[in-house]
Amino acid sequence: MAGALGMSTRTFVIFNLAGSALWAGSGIALGIIFHRQIQSLLTVLGELGNAALVVVAMALGLYIALRLYRRLRLSRIKARLPQMLPAELAQRMREGAPVVVLDVRAVGAGLVLSEGIAGALRIDIAALERDCPMDWPTDALVVTYCACPNDASAVKAAQSLNKRGRKAHVLNGGIEGWVRAGLPLEAVQSVD
Repeated sequence: MAGALGMSTRTFVIFNLAGSALWAGSGIALGIIFHRQIQSLLTVLGELGNAALVVVAMALGLYIALRLYRRLRLSRIKARLPQMLPAELAQRMREGAPVVVLDVRAVGAGLVLSEGIAGALRIDIAALERDCPMDWPTDALVVTYCACPNDASAVKAAQSLNKRGRKAHVLNGGIEGWVRAGLPLEAVQSVD
């Protein structure tokens, strides 16, 4: 990440050392501040014995069940949305068919996505949900893509567009699927 930000080695080392000191120091400081409470908690857990293990196992099971539910829900939504393979999209683009390709990959602080699918418009999902730029050609096929597991952001964007009456497809496999298919990447344009 330091390389992507163009950070010098000296600056990186200084920030890395400061971050390491803060990380280690915060754990030690919390231990010193809350040592009585931690000791009390350990005593209570020791007295509960197996019941404490059951409570922890139930909490872990609930967390796993919630994650599975979310994944299944996303899979169901994705299954209802029209999808497109990278080769299909590339073929349509080569044929000159009207296509609007939306890059909905999340951008972290200080990071810039410089490459994406040729002609893709970089757009933030929150902006897309707030005020969708519907000045795209009405006959154009809209395709969303991201770099998320299960195309999560692309599914969310396509679902938002579909709710607004604009049929949108999800690029199956996202940007990774595009690259795996051996298709080229180009500079990404931003939508303001």
